Amino acid sequence: MKKSEKATIFSERLRKIRKASGMTQQEIADHLNMQRSTYAYYETGATEPSLKRLMNIAKEFTVSVDDLLCDVPADPMMVLRQDAAQARRTSDAVQRMRECDREERAFLSILRHLDTDRRKKLYQASLELLNDEERNSAFDKLFLGEE
Repeated sequence: MKKSEKATIFSERLRKIRKASGMTQQEIADHLNMQRSTYAYYETGATEPSLKRLMNIAKEFTVSVDDLLCDVPADPMMVLRQDAAQARRTSDAVQRMRECDREERAFLSILRHLDTDRRKKLYQASLELLNDEERNSAFDKLFLGEE
């Protein structure tokens, strides 16, 4: 199979899977920590992701790499996995929002209006406000799920 044919299969499947998940290109790009334009290039077939990024994309959509790349019918359970994953993300997000006070919700609202570069700057500025113990605690909660 030629590279352009692979890109076409991949880009078509990627777009179809994303739309089935109900997420926008920006939402997926944010989850994958990349620019929306980079993700859009994948969907249009202009570029292809690295193997590591491909694996992250498959994980985000709860599909196999084969589901993204192979010219065979997609796994019939794929839609059910996507629906369950989307429901989990929605439920988790709603629960986290319920736990936020008014100031935290306002901060999140501001954050959502920022582009990726300004989000990174805000993140760096936030880290500078924390002492080492607070910073370590924040990382533990974020990456290890510890309370």
